[in-house]
Amino acid sequence: MSFKCRYLALFISIALVIFFLSCIVEHQYDANENITNFTDFNFTVNTTTSTIFEYKPITTTTKTTISYFSSIKVCDEAEYPSKKDICLKQVAILNKNPNVCGRIKGDNIKIDCIMTLAIIVGDKRVCDKIKDRKKRDSCYFNVATKSQREDVCKALGKIQDRDECYYRLAKDIKEGNICGKIRTSIMRDNCYFEIARIIKNGNICYEIMSTDIRSECFLELKNYTL
Repeated sequence: MSFKCRYLALFISIALVIFFLSCIVEHQYDANENITNFTDFNFTVNTTTSTIFEYKPITTTTKTTISYFSSIKVCDEAEYPSKKDICLKQVAILNKNPNVCGRIKGDNIKIDCIMTLAIIVGDKRVCDKIKDRKKRDSCYFNVATKSQREDVCKALGKIQDRDECYYRLAKDIKEGNICGKIRTSIMRDNCYFEIARIIKNGNICYEIMSTDIRSECFLELKNYTL
């Protein structure tokens, strides 16, 4: 073989070796790149966390302070008379001032203002501002029962209303002596019977005038009679 042929064969061999080595290196690079990408993917999956934000609704509350109703001047801002009356009622109740109720134009709101305030302060004299007798007596009755004052019952005009006031008051405070102030005999006996039941004291049955009611009282409370 001539020198030129041997040189050509050597050149081709070297070229084939270089080509083969380049293929191996490229394949190794691709493999490493795939491994790197796979590793990165796993790292991303394993390290990625999702943050869940807790929903907290925002609530707003509007508070009307008592100081706002400290003066009747705020009621002058009312657009309609009915709203002004309601405003005046709030001022009267919050400040416990019955004189403000007198400024109210509407009769129903005015009476409700007086009755509510009379119960709050526990003073029957507040009821005197009501002109209607029935509603005034109703005011007395409510004050008596809420404040547990038997002297308020005396202010009621009709005997029946006074008796009902004493009867209800006796039950509320569980006091049999108040039953003795009732003028109507049947209601008085029933009052004693009711108190005897409530406090489980058969001795109260002796106060009952009616034979039938007294016998029924003793029979029902025989285990509570000395």
